Amino acid sequence: MPYWSKWIFKILLLIVYIYAAIAKLYPDWISGKAVEIFLSSRTDYPLLGPLCDEQWFILLIAYGGIAFDFLVVPALWWRPTRRVAFAVSIGFHLFNSVVFQIGIFPYMMLICTVLYFDQALIRRLFFRKARVWQGAPDHLLYPAPFGKNSSPAGRRLLEGFLFAFLAMNLLLPLRPFYLPGSPHWSEEGHRLSWHMMLRSKSGVVHFVIKDAEGGTVKTVHPHNKLPNKLARSMATRPDLIWQYAQRLGDSYSEETGETVRIYARSNVSLNGRPYRPMIDPGADLYEAEWSHFKPSPWVLRHPDL
Repeated sequence: MPYWSKWIFKILLLIVYIYAAIAKLYPDWISGKAVEIFLSSRTDYPLLGPLCDEQWFILLIAYGGIAFDFLVVPALWWRPTRRVAFAVSIGFHLFNSVVFQIGIFPYMMLICTVLYFDQALIRRLFFRKARVWQGAPDHLLYPAPFGKNSSPAGRRLLEGFLFAFLAMNLLLPLRPFYLPGSPHWSEEGHRLSWHMMLRSKSGVVHFVIKDAEGGTVKTVHPHNKLPNKLARSMATRPDLIWQYAQRLGDSYSEETGETVRIYARSNVSLNGRPYRPMIDPGADLYEAEWSHFKPSPWVLRHPDL
């Protein structure tokens, strides 16, 4: 592959891990509260279970996660520590996969670590019988940064695209720092900011449909209409609540031919705190707007965060 293809992934991994480390520097993670909640349901695991109640183990996971995220990519980049970092990565990601069951992400991160190793070593370990490498010219084995025959105009175009792409990936995770309140509560700026496995939320929500005069038409409980997993997820995420309100409004407006208003009644708990309303009960969500880059006035701020 051209070198830029390899470097873009290496830089993206650096961005992911550094922002993930910075995101962990908040009180519930530093105190071990978030990790304790995650581990509380794993106390029946063989061998690991008895450790899940130990404060030293909880803090080891919390601070070990911060240290790993900050250091793993620089350690993979530096040749003397590369193999040690790779071994630690295997243990770290397999632990996350088995204990926290977070899907494909750990394996994607492990696969990408091969990009930091010398390509000759990778070929020797995994592609010893591959005929494509036997006698291949140097420009295929060690291609120029943007391809051997690329034109100056093509290189400038590609360089401009890559600059804009990396700038976007650097700037998007900064949203939680200028949006008010906590992204763990409001979810504003949460996506594409690498706030992974940082909080535990539970909640309930139902919707009140009213006519143009303010009379109640119907109350909708989404857990009766949606799969359980989706209903639980929606109850703690304002943008999903807003989307569901839009669907309800469209459905009942088409059905009755009248203008309707949609109000949400939600109560949410973050990291074991008491339940509190997350959505303004007086806000008509069918008329409200949602933005990825500015706060929504109908999302209530948590007074303690």
